[in-house]
Order: sequence, then structure tokens, then C-alpha cells
Amino acid sequence: MVAAAVSISTRLRQPVGIGTDVTVTTKPKAPASEKPATGNATSGGGPVGGPGGGPRAEICLNGKCYTHGTVDALVLGDTGALSQSEVARIARLHDVSAAAAGLVLTDNQITLPSASNPGIQPPTSFTVDGTDISHPRLGPLSNARLTSGRAFTAADDNSDVALVDASYAAAHDIKLGSKTTIGGTKFTVIGLLSQPEASSPPNMYIPLARAQALTTDPSTGKSMKGEIDTVYVTAASASDIGAVQQEIEHLLPQATVTSSSDLAGVCLGFAGVAIIDKIAPKLSASVPSASGALGTPQTVTGPGGTSGGQLIGGPPAGHTTISVPMSASVTIGAIVLAVLLAIAGGLLAGSFGGWRAARLRSAAALARVA
Repeated sequence: MVAAAVSISTRLRQPVGIGTDVTVTTKPKAPASEKPATGNATSGGGPVGGPGGGPRAEICLNGKCYTHGTVDALVLGDTGALSQSEVARIARLHDVSAAAAGLVLTDNQITLPSASNPGIQPPTSFTVDGTDISHPRLGPLSNARLTSGRAFTAADDNSDVALVDASYAAAHDIKLGSKTTIGGTKFTVIGLLSQPEASSPPNMYIPLARAQALTTDPSTGKSMKGEIDTVYVTAASASDIGAVQQEIEHLLPQATVTSSSDLAGVCLGFAGVAIIDKIAPKLSASVPSASGALGTPQTVTGPGGTSGGQLIGGPPAGHTTISVPMSASVTIGAIVLAVLLAIAGGLLAGSFGGWRAARLRSAAALARVA
């Protein structure tokens, strides 16, 4: 993001790109109702899974149920969908120089237990940015430096190709030219990027059109083709930032517009979070597996935390050791609480000072001021 950013989401995002001027957030629509998980794990006439009528694991997400394999879904976090046609409307505003679309996503992967692999594996996730490749200098990619491979070109608009953060690639043994699965589809890694860690950059970037095709809008249950959740905007000049804010507020009254000056104090906080995530120790935990014959139902949270399903049954009794990373997180609730505490502190300090001044005699108060 170079000069200004319009981000439609419920959380206050960290500034991305060089010279970010404006960020806009809004609440998502209510998610579409899901098909509930059905069936019970039984050893008799109920649904059965593995050989010999053993227990079966089942998870239902977005109206579709899965009983085996890996569920891999690209989802919005706590963001709201916006029609891509809004980008052109924003670009036509008087004080706007350019506008680009974006789609900020999380890839959640859940592997269901099977006869050959009965253990319950913890879900994994990574962040994905659907990039408007026609505007490479707007959005999160504006902070990135290509260390190997190549950048996106116009020919990649509908191709299964990806750029990967170099640090993430090294940690997960992803190499230039290798295949990586995003949203259940194999993507070829065409480039590795170096990015400032304090900005919490996405782990992977894919063309916007492919991100839209692989993502479901939680409010409709349909593909996000033609929808985005972010618009990055460049103001004509630094002096026009205020005017751009007002124009966007008039165009999108449901959005909250925040300037870069408001976000300056947030940058330090995100830098601290990044440092904590790097140096925090990792712990391990021993988790008991579900019982064998009549597995105890377990709740599985759906992608993005907006939907859920039931994991029915489970593996034979035992224990599974998993790694528990310690990390600091920044949520909209924490930010709102910090703002409220800051306001409360200011009011308390002002009230105390006023109370002390009110107790002084007029002559004494004037003498102290003098």
C-alpha cells in the first residue's frame, strides 16, 4: 500500500505498504446458516467409518460435510465482503490518484482421522493475500523485495502461481519452483520475498482472481468471484489525504475511515508483537485421544472462527503430544479496550486536577498561576 488504503474489515489492521495514508474498516454481514453435522459414531446400525464398522470422524463446514482426508479452505477472517465495482468508484473520486483491490484471507487445513492415521492432528493455518497484480505498487506487495524468482505479470491473472515470504518458506521447506497447496489447489511458487517482519506481512500472495474463485463468502455461502474485502487508494498528494477521507466516508457511509497518523502508535505495538512471537518459547502438551468404541463428540471450530462443525468419534484411547506455541495476538477487542482505558485515564486525571483547583481559594489559585 503506497499512499492510502481502504480496508473493509472488522478488525483494525496493521498499516501495510510504504506511506499508508488511510485505512477503512467495516463489519461483515451475518454468515449464512450451515448444514448441521449429522449422524453419530456407533458400532451398530449408525454411520460407520473404517474397516469393521469403527467410529467415523465427520466435519460439516459451509453446508458441506467431510468424513475423510484434509479439509482445506480459504476464508475471510473477520472481514466483510465488498463488491469489486467499488474500486472503480473510489478511483473516480476527485482527490484519488489510483485504487487497487485486495482480498486478505486465511488458509485453514484440518486433517480428519482415518484407519491408517487415527490420531487427531491440530489444524494448521497461514495467511494469503489475493493481489491485484495490475497495481503492484499498491497494497502489501509494495513493502516486499524480490529475493529470488520473478514477480507477477499480467499473464498470471488466472494462473495458479504464488509468491511466498522468504522467512515463511524457509521455516516450512518451501522452495522456488515447488508446489504448495492453497485452498485445496496446487500453486507453483514463482518468487520469494523479503518483507519487514514488524508489518506482519502475509505468508503467501496469489492472483486476486484465483483467490476470489477459491473463497466462499460467509454471508452468502457462494464464491467470492467479483468480491473483495480491501481497496488500496493513493491520494493525489499528501495535502489531499483529509479530502480523500471525507470523499470515502461520503461514498461508503458504513465504513470507518482511519488516517495513517491515527495508526502511527499502533505500528510500535505490532512491532512488539512480532518480537514476542519470535523469541517466545514453545511448549508441548499431551492431549488425550477420544475413546475407541463410542467416540465422544468433539467440537471443531470452523475456518475464521465464524462457523463450526462436529467431529464425531475419534481414534483409540491414548495421548497425542502437540506443540503449543506462545504468541501475542492483537484483536479488535484489545484495541477498543486500550482506547477506552486511555480515555478513562485522561478523564480521571482531568477530574482530579479540576477537583484540586476547585478546593483552592481564588487568591491562592491566582498566586499559583502567577
